[in-house]
Amino acid sequence: MRTQAAFFWAGTGGPPVTFSWDPAGRTLTARPNTALVYQTGIALDVAPRTYSYVISSEATDRAGNALPRFSADFSTLRRISLTLKSIASSEFTLHRCIEFPTGPRYTSLADRLQSGDRNPSTCSGEWFTAYLTFDISPLPSEIASWESANMRVYQIGVTGQPYASGGRLLIWSRDGQSPTPFKSALLSQSPEIAWKQADVLMAAKDTHTNRLARENLSRHLIDWENKTAPGYASFAMTATSPDLAPRLETTFLIP
Repeated sequence: MRTQAAFFWAGTGGPPVTFSWDPAGRTLTARPNTALVYQTGIALDVAPRTYSYVISSEATDRAGNALPRFSADFSTLRRISLTLKSIASSEFTLHRCIEFPTGPRYTSLADRLQSGDRNPSTCSGEWFTAYLTFDISPLPSEIASWESANMRVYQIGVTGQPYASGGRLLIWSRDGQSPTPFKSALLSQSPEIAWKQADVLMAAKDTHTNRLARENLSRHLIDWENKTAPGYASFAMTATSPDLAPRLETTFLIP
């Protein structure tokens, strides 16, 4: 018991601890009763939270002999939240128009972010899909643990009834090697003019792991789960509405 009483936090202190011995009575474990604090910030240069503890000379071995005073310190992980803005030059809408008998025609429109059936009378099988890309190079190369990654876009208007009959708007993530999307997440089920958010944690972790092969680019598109409902949704762009620009909000732990 004298060894347990010899333990105390130094410096800025720490939470109460519970002690336990191993069966041989040789190893004493001090387990904090509450979680240790992670220093939080929005920049990578945030200093970690450091804890210091002391085992005073009142501690004894099993024979009752006094042990020398011992002190040490350690740092907990840092919880960092970084928001990445969409690359303005990467934002565009792909217009697909099937013209008979020549087949599909594709046009890239840089002045809008729209998704859906914009004008069925223009041609047969017309469809708009919004594309955007994020530069993930500000993220650190080593991340101990991911906590969240959310894609946010601002829906500025809805034309027609694309949300009718349970219409679901999704964020699709691409691996950078193929135009075929490989992960999707629900973005919106409502025509409300507001921020729309999708959980893209799995895609963010995958892109970060393969960041060199993908040139530090996280590529996404906005499209409907079922391409049947008439109408389309429009979203704010970086060039015209920087305060409402698409963004990737990340939170992670680093040493």
